[in-house]
Amino acid sequence: MSTSFARHLAIGDPQTTYERFLDVLRGWDALDGDRLRPDVSLLAIGDYFDFHAPELAIEVIAEHGVRIMNWLLAHDAEQVKIIMGNHDVCRLMEFAAIDNADFKHAVSLARAKNQDEFVRCFPTVPSLVVVL
Repeated sequence: MSTSFARHLAIGDPQTTYERFLDVLRGWDALDGDRLRPDVSLLAIGDYFDFHAPELAIEVIAEHGVRIMNWLLAHDAEQVKIIMGNHDVCRLMEFAAIDNADFKHAVSLARAKNQDEFVRCFPTVPSLVVVL
């Protein structure tokens, strides 16, 4: 891998679907097929998993974040640098003690705007907004 790149791009707070993430990179003419062009380096700056899409199931939203992260990680570390975002760090701390079933329950309460029940069930989570 060459350490000489013709272009250096940065993308932050993607908070979107995998397809839209790639569409943005295509718009910058940064892709060769489904990978970065060899002459492009990318700095990816955090918040890969949080985005608001009430029409999508939480598992689908999570899968988009995982796909984006896997895509970034599939590139050489010289070409793609990954920085953890503030949302990523916060979610790790806020949800450390919550399993997938509890998280799903938290999302259902948040989508129903049931603040009282949310606070009763999840006192360590600062607000129902953080699960949306």
